[in-house]
Amino acid sequence: MSLNHQKKILIRGPSGSTRLTVNTFLTVNDLYSKLEAELLVSKDSNWSLQCDSVELQRSDLLLSKTNLNNGSVVYINISPELKTKRPSENLILYSDPCRKEISDKEVVEDPVDVILSNEAGLIKRSYDPLKCKHCLKDKCLHCVDLEPFDEEYLKEKKIKFMSFQTFTRFLKKRQSNDKCFSLPRWRFTVRSDCSHPSWPKGLCSRCQPTALTLNSQPFRHVDYVEFESPQVLDMFLDYWRSSGGRQRFGFLIGQYEPFYDVPLGVKARVAAIYEPPQESDAFTLQLLDDPQETVLHGLLSQLGLAVVGCIFTDLENAGGGLVRHKRHKDTFFLSSFECILAAEFQNKYRSPCKLAEEGYYGSKFVTVVVSGNQEGQVGLEAYQISNQGMSLVSAGLLRPTTAFDKGAVQPVDSSQYVPDVLYSFKDEYGNTVPASADPFFPLDFLLVNVGAGAPVAQGPVTFASSTPGNGAFPIENRELLGTRLTLAAVKQHVESSATPLLALSDFHLLLHLATSDVYSLQVTKLACIVREKSAEGAREWISSNDWLNILALASVSDEEVNDGFVCKLCTFRNSKKTGDCEVCGIPHH
Repeated sequence: MSLNHQKKILIRGPSGSTRLTVNTFLTVNDLYSKLEAELLVSKDSNWSLQCDSVELQRSDLLLSKTNLNNGSVVYINISPELKTKRPSENLILYSDPCRKEISDKEVVEDPVDVILSNEAGLIKRSYDPLKCKHCLKDKCLHCVDLEPFDEEYLKEKKIKFMSFQTFTRFLKKRQSNDKCFSLPRWRFTVRSDCSHPSWPKGLCSRCQPTALTLNSQPFRHVDYVEFESPQVLDMFLDYWRSSGGRQRFGFLIGQYEPFYDVPLGVKARVAAIYEPPQESDAFTLQLLDDPQETVLHGLLSQLGLAVVGCIFTDLENAGGGLVRHKRHKDTFFLSSFECILAAEFQNKYRSPCKLAEEGYYGSKFVTVVVSGNQEGQVGLEAYQISNQGMSLVSAGLLRPTTAFDKGAVQPVDSSQYVPDVLYSFKDEYGNTVPASADPFFPLDFLLVNVGAGAPVAQGPVTFASSTPGNGAFPIENRELLGTRLTLAAVKQHVESSATPLLALSDFHLLLHLATSDVYSLQVTKLACIVREKSAEGAREWISSNDWLNILALASVSDEEVNDGFVCKLCTFRNSKKTGDCEVCGIPHH
């Protein structure tokens, strides 16, 4: 009978996990030396090994005499002094000598990133009676927990893009204290610290930006977009139905939360949609300057919410209650104009990250498109622009084209140096062929798909108006539909609601009061009531002098309006209730 002197163990430390095969004739000191030789830990650090809650102290004891078994999990314990070091003291993030050092204390990450960074993120696996040959308390290669970036698991669950937290742990797995850890980063500007004349009079290999090879991004910052209630989306689509097919744009209001369907995933939970000033018809849409943008962000801060993305419609009536299926693999998913707009928003709403040189890396901002699906029904598709695309737009190098599925790179001129942009594709024989992005390149390289939908079972909502049966306050910037945001509308909304808390729990109502010169100071109190869902606080406010003042002013404003109408063509507010429009002459229907 032959004895097997080889044991497979799992080594788990701060930088990740790895499998290791050891000979039982080795000593504990040999195991320590083996780990140091393979750069799993630093030789200068104070560390120890632990198995089954028992420390493996450095000694000449044979491994066969220890509690190590086949499939055992051995933990690397780092001394507290080393654990308290800042990551910037152990990790070299970039090789750019001109970078500005940012302390971890200066970067305030999103709460969801703080939560996920403190989680182990391991994929739990239980005892398999068909493959495991050990007792229930032990672990082997068939039941040991997997890392969140395990390739076979991601393929089995059909997860095309790993989460950003998983991606950073994947990079750290390949890093030790003696190596560099870096997040992918691109520079498209010419350095100005060389001794020769600056561009365009001079250029060298040191200051010249390197060529960019477009690659599909393997991770995404947000893994799912969840609308709290179908009512949120239905109120947004009501504009398209009521305006005769005019397209609509809005900002998604909500917050980021952990998404446990994907290892260390993040979801954007949408509580409301804010519709900024805009002009549109059935085929075009133009955003206008928003004078209330500062007020909006102030209100969101008081509510504990943020702008998590944007949404726009691209719907075309196909007859018979169906809509046209316009966006698919044979046409396009996002046009070059839409990609540039999405990237500009992502550059505006960047994601804080302690591992990045600038304190920011990528963005959690998502873009949702409402268009027809294969069945001719209204469907949702969500996307993000890759970090490469964000960098191209930030540098002003990406420009739109008339071909919806293609993008173009800004040509070189004397005002700006443009590095070579390359990509690769497979020809008809299956060979990978490199190509230049001059003049065009497929926009698919810049797109990252994100799931989107509503929960199967209705859960708690942020605003009561987003659930069926509760009356909603009129939505802002809908003058074309005759919507009037007045104190009289506030009075009618509150009096028609079942309870004061249901009345106040409406995003559009709070925004209207926040933009009022008279009642903007009261919004802080109302936002606190809505955020804490305080029924008593809502009842007290309804009984206060503030509400009595609104009732008095609402009565005065009703008399001054004289029951006029808003023209649906030119949006002019006429003083008479009947007759033709005073500006364009269109009859009032």
